[in-house]
Amino acid sequence: MTLELGTNGIRALFDELNGSSALDIAFGFGMFVKQNTKKEKPKIALAQDMRLTSPCIFSASAAGLMESGCDVLDFGICPSPVAEFGLDRYKADGLIIVTASHNPPEWNALKFVDWNKIPISQERGKKIIAYLSKEHKPKLDYTKIGKVYDYKNILNDYKLEVLKFVNLKLEKKLKMIVDVGNGTSTLILPQILKEIGLEVKVINEELNGRFPSRPSEPNEKNLSKLIEIVKKENADCGVGLDGDADRITFVDEKGRWIIGDKVLAICALYLLKNSSELKDKVLITTYATSKVVQAIGEKFGLKTIYCDIGAPYLAQKIYENKNNCLIAGEEVGGVVFPKFSIAKDGILTAALLPKILLEQKLSKWVDELPNFYNAKIKIETNEKIKIKLVEKLFKELKNEYKDCEIVKLKNGFRIDFKNDSWVLVRSSGTENYIRIFAEAKTQKEADELSAKFKQRLAYLM
Repeated sequence: MTLELGTNGIRALFDELNGSSALDIAFGFGMFVKQNTKKEKPKIALAQDMRLTSPCIFSASAAGLMESGCDVLDFGICPSPVAEFGLDRYKADGLIIVTASHNPPEWNALKFVDWNKIPISQERGKKIIAYLSKEHKPKLDYTKIGKVYDYKNILNDYKLEVLKFVNLKLEKKLKMIVDVGNGTSTLILPQILKEIGLEVKVINEELNGRFPSRPSEPNEKNLSKLIEIVKKENADCGVGLDGDADRITFVDEKGRWIIGDKVLAICALYLLKNSSELKDKVLITTYATSKVVQAIGEKFGLKTIYCDIGAPYLAQKIYENKNNCLIAGEEVGGVVFPKFSIAKDGILTAALLPKILLEQKLSKWVDELPNFYNAKIKIETNEKIKIKLVEKLFKELKNEYKDCEIVKLKNGFRIDFKNDSWVLVRSSGTENYIRIFAEAKTQKEADELSAKFKQRLAYLM
């Protein structure tokens, strides 16, 4: 078994992550849950997306869980935030989601979430893999095999809970263009928005694991059709989601795409303006996120807590501050509303957007945010050397920038300069890239900063 957990689960091509390997890995997760919960027969939820390889990996994962002596709650095809909602709703002891999220169609992944609703990190994942070695694999008892139970009603249960949480029935006409990108949000988001009272136009609505309409990542380039339709139809806004609906970005009524950092900042600003009690509240985000979120929090006297990049680290921080976290999220458009769930939830974010629009147009919210400019570069590299390259660069720079604030991260580092600019260099936990994020008070400074560190990295390659 050569597969290992990355930033959030095990992600690979089908020649590595397939029925054979999924059965073994799911068995390991089942044993991991049994040991930690001390339950003889834990309940583990299982969900999948619409990728071509997902049914095979899903069925094998179910078999592996049953073999480990766990019962399986079959959620079927559903978005990741729906599955994570179900983990809590049905009091399951763990969750596996078969999805590669925003990755290209040839990829797939297994995401693991524990009994506390926290995704399994790379460090904890080693314990799952350990169960696959011969010396750790227990003797099997055919009388203690698990069973599969049908829980596909989860979509309806989630819809009802979101409508209750949003608590809105529109009287004012609002039009939203929704680009589901051939992903699983098509199964539930349009229904929710229509029941709220929105005029909804859905594009790329076919559930299709080949992603024929556009690449899954909801960035500006991939959402060009959405931007065009928002302007053409004079819509109040547009939203674009990735394949498993844990990421979302916005388009305002002027046709301007809104980057993920600002999506989080707008949601935070709305809650800050509309929360009656802010004492001891905090915002939580990752070191890859723009300072715009921190600046919004400071305006209302709130502290921003930073964490390493990846769903496991974000969820852990939210769990540690569960009574005080007002909102959390990542720069990629993953927004968490802790009163509802500690999962990144693009569907809930879209459902709450009408409440934000009732106060003022989306463009007004954007214009209200402090100005920070960022530049993002990704450098394709070999999986085996990407971590070593970043580590080598860090060793070179830590003395050179000793007067700056330097934060060492799991797969990289961030340097904060005294002029409020910063740069982050890290090896991707899901793709064969080294990513460079830079932020400054002008676009020129941000571009120059990212180019400078790209050049430093090039010298080492």
